[in-house]
Amino acid sequence: MIRLLPGNEFFDNSKLEYLDLSYNNIGSISSDTFRGLTSLKFLDLSWNEIAQIPEDSLLEMPSLTQMKLARNYITRVGYLKSTSLSIIDMSSCEINTIGKASLEGMPSLIELDVSHNLISHIPDSISSSSLKYLNLNYNRLSHITNNTFFMLPRLSGLGVVGNRFTIIWSRYFFQSNPYLEKLELSDNMWRCDCTDDNMFDFYEYITLEPNKKEESYNLMCHGPQDAVGQTWLEACYFTWNPTERTQNAKSLIWFIIIMIVGLTLCLVLVNGIKTTMNRRVASLQAERERQVEEARDRLRQLRIRAEQEALCNTPDPRDLIAPPTYDEALSMPKLNVSCHSLNETGTGKSRRKRGRRKTKSSGDLLEETEAHADTEDLELTETSNSRRRRRRRSTKYGSHEITELDQSPGARRRLMSGNESDDDNVVVQVEADLERSMRNRNRRHSVNEAPRESDF
Repeated sequence: MIRLLPGNEFFDNSKLEYLDLSYNNIGSISSDTFRGLTSLKFLDLSWNEIAQIPEDSLLEMPSLTQMKLARNYITRVGYLKSTSLSIIDMSSCEINTIGKASLEGMPSLIELDVSHNLISHIPDSISSSSLKYLNLNYNRLSHITNNTFFMLPRLSGLGVVGNRFTIIWSRYFFQSNPYLEKLELSDNMWRCDCTDDNMFDFYEYITLEPNKKEESYNLMCHGPQDAVGQTWLEACYFTWNPTERTQNAKSLIWFIIIMIVGLTLCLVLVNGIKTTMNRRVASLQAERERQVEEARDRLRQLRIRAEQEALCNTPDPRDLIAPPTYDEALSMPKLNVSCHSLNETGTGKSRRKRGRRKTKSSGDLLEETEAHADTEDLELTETSNSRRRRRRRSTKYGSHEITELDQSPGARRRLMSGNESDDDNVVVQVEADLERSMRNRNRRHSVNEAPRESDF
């Protein structure tokens, strides 16, 4: 909150080397404000309200080398005297004028920063025998002459970024500045006249090695209309190198021809490869189909051969089925009807003949014997030597049926009973057996009595 610095304020601070008075409200300083600061090297008065600096105020600080006056209300760079000051920062003030002799009273000045001000003109022959870096960025400068930097022999760096230059400079503007190493020209409204020899000459001066002072990509054209947004080199390349245009045109034509030929060869090669692959795939497919067909033919032949061998080696089905044993025949279920019913499709003598060829079970024969008892004539004849019986049966049964009937349980019982009785008893016993066959065969046996064959 400092507003005022009275005289001799720092008279007793002869050992002070660094003084920072920034960000205050100091409105003015007098010529004796800094008297006694014989050892002061750095002074910061930025961000105050100083409008003018007395000419002799800096002589009271013989050791001062750097001073900051940025962000004040200084409108003019006046004549200042200092034997030791080398760096002055006066940026972002409201400076609009630089005095022609403003820098002559500072023989040790090396760097001057007056950027971000309202300077629109630099007087010719502004002089300083020691100044090396002059920062004029972001001002309102629009032109310079051959004499603008004529009296700055040690100038090595110049910045004019963000000004209003439109006309391309000449390299002769810096003929008296042999130490110039850096030149910042970007962000200006340069109008590119590619037919002007001065533009090409100046472009080579600021971009070619070894005295390169500016990067070529920072030099942008803002006119004419067809060059807006291009760099100087892009806009004027073919104008500065007319032979390159012809060569480039020829090179472009040859490039197009080579590209067309190359694409054609690629297409031909691709088509050839595709055709070859298609043919190979087709041949592989045909070979596979042929192999499959041959395999099918072989399988078909093998199948036919196997069927033929099977037909030749197949045994007679009748040989595979063995006749049932006696016990199996006894355990078979009895027919509900007589076996004569199987021969009812025929008539007369042929039906009886077919009936004789059929094999009957003992049960069926007994039932037929009982059903046709009136038609049968049984005669038993006993001789004196052998007491054999002869039975005369109806010619209705065949020889195999008679054999089966003789082997039936009833016939055996009759045979056994006949051996013990006479002829009358034989007749009675046979009739009794025939009658017994029509009765229920399920009899109760005692525990100790073993079942007989006739019981089943």
